[in-house]
Amino acid sequence: MKSVLIVDDDPALGRLLDIAFKQAGFAVRVAHDGKRGLEMAVQDPPDVAILDVMMPGVHGYELCRRLRADSRTAGIKIVFLTARSQPIDREEGLKAGADLFLSKPIMPDELMRHIEGLLTPQEKELASAEHTTASGRLIACFSLHHGVGVTTVATNLSLALALYLRTPVSLIEAHATPADVLPIMGIRPTSPETTGVLKHPLGVHIMLSPAIPSLTPLRVRYPFVLADVSSKPDDRGWAVLKAADLVFLVTTPDTMAVQLAQRAMRALNALHVPTRRIMLIVNHVTPHGRVPAARVQEWVGRPVSAIIPYEASMQELVRAGQPLLAARPRSPASKVIARLAEQLAGPRK
Repeated sequence: MKSVLIVDDDPALGRLLDIAFKQAGFAVRVAHDGKRGLEMAVQDPPDVAILDVMMPGVHGYELCRRLRADSRTAGIKIVFLTARSQPIDREEGLKAGADLFLSKPIMPDELMRHIEGLLTPQEKELASAEHTTASGRLIACFSLHHGVGVTTVATNLSLALALYLRTPVSLIEAHATPADVLPIMGIRPTSPETTGVLKHPLGVHIMLSPAIPSLTPLRVRYPFVLADVSSKPDDRGWAVLKAADLVFLVTTPDTMAVQLAQRAMRALNALHVPTRRIMLIVNHVTPHGRVPAARVQEWVGRPVSAIIPYEASMQELVRAGQPLLAARPRSPASKVIARLAEQLAGPRK
């Protein structure tokens, strides 16, 4: 169930929105000032937050900036619903990090259309990725910047898909030599020359680089094949990117990483990878990012499809060989990855 947090100091409007969103199938929470709204958002991040501008204490623009600055809430869709309707007000709201700026009064049906449109484009784009004649879908996780968490995204997304579908999925390393997949998954090869399929107990079947066969048999056997592509792709890596149904372009919200994401977009365009197949993922590997999500998508030229919050225990988990999805399935980062898996897989039969 999608969730909404309404932050508005007008009790009558709060009640009206409460009813409208509940009728639309949302779980609803209401706060009557910015400070309480921030506390509620951090405690349990909603899918979307509806903010007024003029409120006691923390006003709407400041609340929006704080939500965007906190990795736990950076991925929330934020909508301003306010009586302030001048162009300068809209500009200030979007600059603070809002996804949408709407003026009061507005009919509930119209508001719902805006909210559904804001929440569903990514799901439609994920679901409409082109398929090959093989049944399984190939998802490549990629960046030209080492250290932005591509392997972490690939491993945890593969686990999320296997757990959601309750069937094995495949994870391959599209590298010249084996890298970090096995340590993150807590699997030790029997020898340095280990080849073949290595099975994680939660349903991920891993194939190391030298053992990667043709992709077609994998796509026939598995509903999803996740590929961890090196930051320095060889011919194997470029071939995987070109063949992928979706490319998850991973970046951190830092200037150098975003600049390399721009370069990666140009490289993918040169491979004739359709832009609609490229999904931009912002992964927080440190507590604070210097580039707001709105600026990231402006620079890269793609909307941000997901923002993965910072997980303080990630390095400790990696050293222990414990994937985040297995060790902390209820963490904010795990929830974002799980939601991506659900959107990829669609409704469970």
